[in-house]
Amino acid sequence: MKLVNIYIEECVKYLPRRLKEDVRLELKSELEEMIEVAMNEHDEEQAVKLTLESMGSPKHLADQYLNKQGYLIGPRYFDIYSKILKIVLLAMSIAFTVTYATKAFFTPQLEIWIIFEFLASLFNASIIAFAYVSAIFYIIERFEVKLDDKDLKDDTWTIKGLPSSVQDLPHHPVEHIFEIGFVFVAFFFINFQAHLIGVYFQSAQEWVITPILNELTRSSWIGLMNVWLLLLLLSGVIKAIVRLPRKVRLQGSIILDGLALVMFIIMVFTQSLINPNLAQSIAPGNEVFALMISRGFLAGGIIIIVTSASSWIVRIIRASKTKLDI
Repeated sequence: MKLVNIYIEECVKYLPRRLKEDVRLELKSELEEMIEVAMNEHDEEQAVKLTLESMGSPKHLADQYLNKQGYLIGPRYFDIYSKILKIVLLAMSIAFTVTYATKAFFTPQLEIWIIFEFLASLFNASIIAFAYVSAIFYIIERFEVKLDDKDLKDDTWTIKGLPSSVQDLPHHPVEHIFEIGFVFVAFFFINFQAHLIGVYFQSAQEWVITPILNELTRSSWIGLMNVWLLLLLLSGVIKAIVRLPRKVRLQGSIILDGLALVMFIIMVFTQSLINPNLAQSIAPGNEVFALMISRGFLAGGIIIIVTSASSWIVRIIRASKTKLDI
């Protein structure tokens, strides 16, 4: 009965933790009864094979247990949805706390309104984060929906599709979780506290912040930057959802990362992102320093583009040489 145990584990690994044990017991009992009936006409090995193949693909059987068509965020993805939402909210909370702690530190006279502004801003940003994550998972959920009950049965699946031993889903790579958190922190600063992304220096016994981003052209680049961040967020989420087929994760993330790279190139070379007064604010009249700042940001952008493009091309080459199993 080793194949039966492997089949059951292949099915329940796609289910949330709260359903695993009940489905495991129910499925085992059902399969044992079906095999016992089949053994009236076949030997045990053949009876097991015919029974399992009549049940169809374990992944599609898990879909039936999930009945995911009735959910906004179905049980299959709810665990990772909850985990990513918590990470995003935590990242936003940390970003807001650091921001307002910095603002309070550099404010000569601390006023009570900063606390209320902090709480109100954190609440608003949390609602936005919840909406973004929920919308992304809603899209993923709907793309995976089976449109007809007959689609839930994979007629091409055979017992040869089972692995030789029980295999669990891979763990969520830590780098993808950090990527999601980083994107939301960047989203917060860009949209709510862009003036705090700057160079800090003390002048006349008070702290002065010179923004790095060009506020005068903000209306032209803020939309592009938000699209860029959204593409990175979608890519990070897709990479982190190990319950998605490997083909979907790999191809989807490659496409999204490619679009994000194009968007970044457009921003670097067509938008006036950098504050033109940055060098003059730090070192007035120093033309050499101004030239270094200008060329330094351009060189940094080019390095990021070349590095990202190289990584993206390598992933495409690896994907082309790898068999993408659904």
